[in-house]
Amino acid sequence: MNKKVSVFNIGCKVNQYECDCIQGALEKTGVETSNELIYADIYVVNTCSVTAEAERKSRQIISRIRKINPKADIIITGCAAQKNPQFYEDKGASIITGVLNKNQLIENTKNIIQGSIELINKRIEPINTKNDIAYENISSYAILNKTRAFVKIQDGCDNFCSYCTIPLLRGNARSRNILSIVSEMEELKYLTKEVVLTGINLSSYGKDINESLVTLIEKMKDMPFRFRIGSFYLEGIDEDLMVALVKSNNFCPHFHLSLQSCSDSVLFDMGRRYNSKNIEEKVRLIKSFFPVSSITADIIVGYPTESEKNYSETYDNIKSLGLSSIHVFPFSRRENTKSYYLKPLSNDIIKERKHNIIELSKILEKDFLKKMLFEKQNVIFERKEKSGLFSGYSEYYIKVYSDSKQEMASITPTGLFQDGLIGVEE
Repeated sequence: MNKKVSVFNIGCKVNQYECDCIQGALEKTGVETSNELIYADIYVVNTCSVTAEAERKSRQIISRIRKINPKADIIITGCAAQKNPQFYEDKGASIITGVLNKNQLIENTKNIIQGSIELINKRIEPINTKNDIAYENISSYAILNKTRAFVKIQDGCDNFCSYCTIPLLRGNARSRNILSIVSEMEELKYLTKEVVLTGINLSSYGKDINESLVTLIEKMKDMPFRFRIGSFYLEGIDEDLMVALVKSNNFCPHFHLSLQSCSDSVLFDMGRRYNSKNIEEKVRLIKSFFPVSSITADIIVGYPTESEKNYSETYDNIKSLGLSSIHVFPFSRRENTKSYYLKPLSNDIIKERKHNIIELSKILEKDFLKKMLFEKQNVIFERKEKSGLFSGYSEYYIKVYSDSKQEMASITPTGLFQDGLIGVEE
């Protein structure tokens, strides 16, 4: 009997890469797979615990699956499973593993498909992430579901910021060796038009294996696809990195900064290793090498020690930095973190601050799009809209609409349109 497998992601780009690898490994054996929560015989779910909302969705997933197929085998992996495997065992998951053991998970999924071993209520014990862990290469490369491909180069984090549970769940920072990364890039060479480098803390890449992000970028500069870096921690941005990036003709000048706050007091309380002056210096450095670029950022509002004055500092500093847009997150209490024991702000205050930063982001985004009018951009088109226009993203991660019939085209934007720009092919 042929069985269908749904490999479903709840969480970050690292999770998505892992799901794509699992899906790729299964498809190589002739198994029919999907990355959507549709009817299947087996479900593999990569869970998330970075916020209370993500964990809530991860905890609800078994009930959602049971409504689709009550008899399905359910395999749970990822951060939420690492945090509380007993919950998923009590809910009747067939296999529970944490953030590790992806190769073992793949093999056991194949065994379920073949009916060769009994795995009901079997748990692969998560390794204690407090100990040093080596980087785990997944046996299969990621399947390509979209125009762009994710490539994971790093896992874990050593920063232990006061609000973040990820180092406790993902473990120590560990890097994938460059030879392995380049090998995957060679496989992707003619299969994708864009690669996104992903990891939990990319700025720590290579420190544990005597390599560097600069060395990796130098290896990528002649690859026949463009690439972008998923997220930058501020401490990883320096002149050597900028020089390497500016020499790479295939780098997409979009810098997504993990800032979290722009108030010195709050940054200190969060355990971040920089202040607002450092942020300004790093943004200035980026713009000196990439005068035309997109700089976006993550901001957490409502940290327990964030006073009205602190919040105003963050708001004003964001305005002065000239960012392209902001991803806003309300503070989320996470067990076993330092901030968990602080008295939280009221929900009304957090909601108001979130709303205000979102409104500021809309203004910044509109100003940025206006500046990019008539700035020629290389767009990879991904879908046809109901309007008949085609849409895709430029190297600046701007959504661009056009009537171009090419998969990839040089477009000159002529106006603001919906959530991006509209333009004509050169």
